[in-house]
Amino acid sequence: MKKLIAVICLLLIFTGCTTSNSPKEALTKFLDAMHNSNFEEAKKYATSDSQSFLDMINKNNQESDNVYKDKDFTITTEEIKDGDAKVEVKFSNLPVVFRLKKEYNQWKVEFNLDAMINMAKDVMKEKGIDIQKDVDHAIDSIKINTDSLP
Repeated sequence: MKKLIAVICLLLIFTGCTTSNSPKEALTKFLDAMHNSNFEEAKKYATSDSQSFLDMINKNNQESDNVYKDKDFTITTEEIKDGDAKVEVKFSNLPVVFRLKKEYNQWKVEFNLDAMINMAKDVMKEKGIDIQKDVDHAIDSIKINTDSLP
């Protein structure tokens, strides 16, 4: 009987310690924390390589108005493949795809410079903006302007 009680206690301890979250849940908690300027809380839901980026944002946020305040969002889709997930969020009808990874059996939001660049590229692609074409055009314009210099 004592062994049965010990086994039940161990099961309760181990199942209580492993909180399973979904990518949607992790992203919602992350975004809610960001909207409330609670960067320490947001870091709990971010990947380990996103921590320093969040520290930088927090430092800049303290020096200016919170750009994350009063932003309504709706999670529209969630795609999970192995240890990676993509979750689409609409901010004022602007779709943004967040990427999440499993770290220590928990879903974590990728929120570093690379992730931000990828989000921007996705938004531009969605809007039909060909960044490479625009960059090539800008380079050609610079060449034309420098060719006309004496």
